[in-house]
Amino acid sequence: MLKLAYFTPLKPHKTGIADYSEMLLDCVDKELFKIDIFSSFKSSKDVTSKLKGNFDIFFYKKFPLLKRENNYDLIIYNMGNNYYYHDYIYEYALKYPGLVILHDIRLSGFFCEKYLPNGEDENFLDEIQYGSGLEGLEAGRFILDRVKRGEKLNLLYEYDYFFCNRIINESLGIVVHSPYALRVIKKINDKVPAFKLPHPIPEQSYISINMKKEEILKDFNIKKDTFVISTLGFISESKSVFDVIEVFEKLLKIKKDLVLVLVGQDMIGIKKKLNNDLSNKVVATGFVDDYRFYRILAVSDIVINLRKYTAGETSGALIKAMFFGKPVIVSDIGSFSDIPIDTIVKICNVSNVKEQLLYYLIKLINNEVLRKKLGENARSFILKNNNSKRVCEIFSGIVKCMIKRRKSLDIRFNVGKNYMYERKRIIRLVNLNFHNIINNILSELNLSHRDKSLIYNEYNEFF
Repeated sequence: MLKLAYFTPLKPHKTGIADYSEMLLDCVDKELFKIDIFSSFKSSKDVTSKLKGNFDIFFYKKFPLLKRENNYDLIIYNMGNNYYYHDYIYEYALKYPGLVILHDIRLSGFFCEKYLPNGEDENFLDEIQYGSGLEGLEAGRFILDRVKRGEKLNLLYEYDYFFCNRIINESLGIVVHSPYALRVIKKINDKVPAFKLPHPIPEQSYISINMKKEEILKDFNIKKDTFVISTLGFISESKSVFDVIEVFEKLLKIKKDLVLVLVGQDMIGIKKKLNNDLSNKVVATGFVDDYRFYRILAVSDIVINLRKYTAGETSGALIKAMFFGKPVIVSDIGSFSDIPIDTIVKICNVSNVKEQLLYYLIKLINNEVLRKKLGENARSFILKNNNSKRVCEIFSGIVKCMIKRRKSLDIRFNVGKNYMYERKRIIRLVNLNFHNIINNILSELNLSHRDKSLIYNEYNEFF
């Protein structure tokens, strides 16, 4: 049995990555892998994740001791853009190199929160210069000047700086969830082994939740026979929420029996910004648990998932909506652009976003056949590409490949100044030559023919 150390945020932390880890670890091969989970909770009593009953969960500071006792075959890190949930993960990923699941390829938000509130301008500039040289340094100074004048940190998305170069270069390998993210990684460093692992889908037990529309609508004080439009996930400016509300107001002049449900933690105080006329037409739920999330999703007639800009994320909420067979309207940006056009509706972000959104909403509201066809196509696409069996097989192949690679480097995760330096130097050198040895590594692994086919087919650009 292979021993894995797995770093991740966990519920009750309000982050999609905690949800992702539940779905991923639910489908991994328990007979092949013994997985210890490391999180920021000092006691597992504080963890509400369902993983608690199936895996040992430890405070991350216990990892140095436990790694000596367990001699883990591989360390896996879940890295995202939220500083509060991922600071320790970033630190350990650099100190103890492993396989990094990079959920957001743009880590500018992470470094802004890490350095700017504490006045660590030089560290911020060092990070942007590391990835983008003197051009990045000049841009970093300009960004700092704008921030000090009171502009919002999301201005960083105006620039083509990803801030993920260091963690990519220092890792044994990188996992992402979309072809878009894979292209970005290749552009940054095409010698580091990078893999595309499909985002997992919820376990089938959620389908057995009581999904009677009338009962669910009653729970949310919504009249029966109401047409439900929803947005799912954090409520933030980046998701064009105000544009959605403005378009929804126009829709109400055409069709009265509508309701807009905004699902997720409110980051912008949306309730205070709604006018009285919308108080009975717009429902802001705040953060909801899985049970309520899936009940709202079940009664949604249309789901909206827009982005003004992207951190390269693959939206778990979008995957779930498609899995539930819902017609979804998205922005044609980042990983969303990779999704087939016959499974979702895409809105161009260049101009006329509100006009496009209004047009497609009216079209979908008035065409039940189109809504049903889009939903069926979406569900078929997700079931084919993101099913648990496929995710498990690809995950197993990636992990086996990385373990073999790690052993070929003779990296034992021992601590010591000289060895730490040598270890990182070796990783950089082998990252430059990995494409020459990958075929040998795969050929030596005891993988099924399907495992090997999946690896070759998914990652032939690198192999």
